[in-house]
Amino acid sequence: MKGVINPDDICSALYARLYGDAVFRSMVTSITKGPKRPNPPPGQNRPKNPSATVHVLTAVVDEELGSVRSTAVVNVYVDDLPSGQMDAQGLGQRSQRVQYLLHKAHLPGHPAGRLNDPYLRFHTVYVSEPLLLPGDVVGEHMASVRLNMILETKE
Repeated sequence: MKGVINPDDICSALYARLYGDAVFRSMVTSITKGPKRPNPPPGQNRPKNPSATVHVLTAVVDEELGSVRSTAVVNVYVDDLPSGQMDAQGLGQRSQRVQYLLHKAHLPGHPAGRLNDPYLRFHTVYVSEPLLLPGDVVGEHMASVRLNMILETKE
């Protein structure tokens, strides 16, 4: 049925783009689908950084058009510098790579190729808000990149 979308398919398409890029994969130790990183191993108080998460926040169906307006977030977590300051350069480089891979990824001429998925057709993919923010735990900060998309199922 047109318009019925599994939110995991959206998340999987974004994850595949990030994981499929050797440069981004070399910039992080892990990429996790979902809003939270895996729990740290016993004896550690937080996950190993730099790490990334990909999460779909909204997937609102347009009843008339059958398309979906979706918002997703890619978060990249980086340890603070020894001085206790945010690693702005490291966060900025990772945020820049996420933006490069996903901004306007619906276009056939995108430098990393058009965002493709076996179940979804992406009509628009725009980075709307790259931010540098405090992380989930003490001693880290994150780059949070918000994406706005319009998509539909392939039939």
